Amino acid sequence: MFETYDTARLPSFFAKDGEYLWSYVGIHLQYAWFQVTYRITVEDAVDISETLFLSHVEQLMEITKRDNIKIEFVDLVSPGYMNGSKRWKMEPLREIWLCASDKSPLATSKSPTFGHPKSPRQDGQIMSLLRRFEQIGLLPL
Repeated sequence: MFETYDTARLPSFFAKDGEYLWSYVGIHLQYAWFQVTYRITVEDAVDISETLFLSHVEQLMEITKRDNIKIEFVDLVSPGYMNGSKRWKMEPLREIWLCASDKSPLATSKSPTFGHPKSPRQDGQIMSLLRRFEQIGLLPL
């Protein structure tokens, strides 16, 4: 989903094996993704804030299961055709639901549909993600 380029790779003394720094990345698919800001406790004492860009809701669900991570913010980054504008928007994630059908060529019968409070709710079932967010303190109960 995110494309990286050798010309954008930066040297780093802090990156671990298999980690790289990039001065820019590209996105060629007009598909929503998530920005997740969280705090992680390492070595039982150090608390570090980090941000990830995730391209799949399953990745978001997985990160909520980690005991040493406290999610602070989740933003939905959506292309214009999804958010009703002509540009990308980053907005706080409010809910995720599953739709029985979707006209998107990338959709399956269990594809997530994303929304914010102004979106009309389509037929479908609310996922347990909001409840999980409430349990870990991301949203008020």
